[in-house]
Amino acid sequence: MKPFPLPISLPCRGVEKRSRITIHPSLLLLTLALLLVPIARGDNCLAFVPQKEGTVWEQTSYSRKGKPEGKVEFRLASVATEDGKTNYHVEQTHFDKKGKSVFDGDLKYSCDGGSFYVDMSAFIDPQQLGMGMQGAEITVDADAISYPSDLGPGQTLDDGSISLSLGMGGPINMNFLVQVLNRNVEAKETIETPAGKFECFRISQEVVTKTILAIRVKSVDWVAPGIGSVRTESYNKSGKLMGYTELTRLETP
Repeated sequence: MKPFPLPISLPCRGVEKRSRITIHPSLLLLTLALLLVPIARGDNCLAFVPQKEGTVWEQTSYSRKGKPEGKVEFRLASVATEDGKTNYHVEQTHFDKKGKSVFDGDLKYSCDGGSFYVDMSAFIDPQQLGMGMQGAEITVDADAISYPSDLGPGQTLDDGSISLSLGMGGPINMNFLVQVLNRNVEAKETIETPAGKFECFRISQEVVTKTILAIRVKSVDWVAPGIGSVRTESYNKSGKLMGYTELTRLETP
């Protein structure tokens, strides 16, 4: 199983608290996502992306034994504020373990009303969906997850979910559900990666994926203000490490 932190995000018109879109699989399989980390803005919202346009960062995914399995490169393309809502446009490219570009596309996040919203489509792994979906219509129904402006240890954060229905052109549809549950801010810690040393919040959560069977994975994410996800570890139901992702490059213009 691929480590949790290499998901994709569905291209859409910004991030809403609840959204419903229908897209073609060729667009679905363009993008990968990650949950990034906040910095305080003037509107008291914790923005989960770097703030300087042109910033480039990279996350590398490893097996439980430390073998590289792929990486994702991100670039903050633009930041725009309109009617009190700040939208972030992030470009991304996903590479496999051989360095070959596999997916690329755009991510959109929003800062609205003092909270930062992350589209739940960020939790969909293209390899879980498979490649044999050409010609299918995909309907997505999602509740975004959010981070409050006063993020701190001891907090319990809201859950999120996303469901996909794949119309295969006949009477049979394929349904896919991802839930992110039991999100807890556990502590503040210092984490060091190849990109540097960062002061982070440690957040634990459970990710439940349901197709024919249900798979429950625990993840622990270390997030640093103004940087992004610095390290994420994924564990199976027995508590065994499955893999991890680290921030391996950060370049600010």
